[in-house]
Amino acid sequence: MRHLFFLFALLTVFYSCKKKELPSPTAEPAFQFVGTFGTQSLVYFGGINHNYMQTNYYLDNQSLMTLVGGFVNDSCITCEPELKFEVKDVAVSGTGTNLSGTIYDLLNGASNSKSFSLDSVVTNSTNETFHFSPGVSSGTNQNFTWNFGDGTPQVQMMNPSHVFTGVGVKSVTLYSALNGVTDTISIPIDVTPGSTCRVKFTAITDSNLNAIVDADLGYTSYVWDFGNGANGTGANYTYGYSNPVSTKYTITLTATRNGCTSIYKRHVGFNVLAYYLANINYTVDSTVTTTLSPRINASAIVITYAKNGSIYKSYKTNTSANQSNNISFTYLGFENYANNANGQKVVKIKGNVDAYLYNVANNNDSLRLVSSKLSVGFAYPN
Repeated sequence: MRHLFFLFALLTVFYSCKKKELPSPTAEPAFQFVGTFGTQSLVYFGGINHNYMQTNYYLDNQSLMTLVGGFVNDSCITCEPELKFEVKDVAVSGTGTNLSGTIYDLLNGASNSKSFSLDSVVTNSTNETFHFSPGVSSGTNQNFTWNFGDGTPQVQMMNPSHVFTGVGVKSVTLYSALNGVTDTISIPIDVTPGSTCRVKFTAITDSNLNAIVDADLGYTSYVWDFGNGANGTGANYTYGYSNPVSTKYTITLTATRNGCTSIYKRHVGFNVLAYYLANINYTVDSTVTTTLSPRINASAIVITYAKNGSIYKSYKTNTSANQSNNISFTYLGFENYANNANGQKVVKIKGNVDAYLYNVANNNDSLRLVSSKLSVGFAYPN
């Protein structure tokens, strides 16, 4: 009996030990990266050492559908070190929420199963808002109608603001009406954003029937037409209307420099109140809008590695260099995988990596990322 009890105890210990045995060391994790980063050995196994594969997808700041797969810590997804892969669907634009083709088309690409590092073209566009005023106003019962010469509707107000449609020279016209007295004036304005070909001048009259004009500086030639056949030159000029035969004259300035010719006009009057005269004053506010557009590739994989506060990416932060031929990933195949925790479909892809990653803070700091043993997951929307 004592021998039977001893045998039973041995069997109990044996089976309890078998329950504690680890999986076979030859079992391969579903997701892994085994390689080097510079001279550093870099190893990630999904489900081992607190690493797991995080998958997701989103629209980036260029409205490109982006599939994400990254090796992260299971208790802190923003902790370093972090190795992340992003697949960019370059064919998707706007606010589309699906892929442009099948997941196979995207991952396989159109360039011998190779994906390229995605860089962007930066476009800075200047947007200008013109603020107009009639110069002077009676303050009561005066009507102003503006035509901006760009096909947009006329505006009835004293001080309109306007963003022009198109570029080039537009003829801006002001119609003024007060107590049955009307006046109109038109001036050409180069509305091309950033134009430096917009001369203006001020004009005042004195009791001696003089018109005193003062133009913007910086032009090489100034030619004045005082509306009665008389002319003058120079940025500043005083002209005497010795025997004015009209209560209103149109002074026209033509200024030139470096191939630019700009014209501006003003009305001056004698024995007439200034606010009966139509004149156009304007100022311009400029804003710069920066847009990013991707260089054209069938697909692109962006690789990011973050460690010790430094972030490395598979392309330089140098938009003047075309990096669209920098191969960052070679696709070897894929298979469907279980949905992620968010219920999104996931695929597992295998491939090789041999690419330089560049420090986003210093393009001269680059390290080579190499792996021939890589499998990574990506969530996708369709």
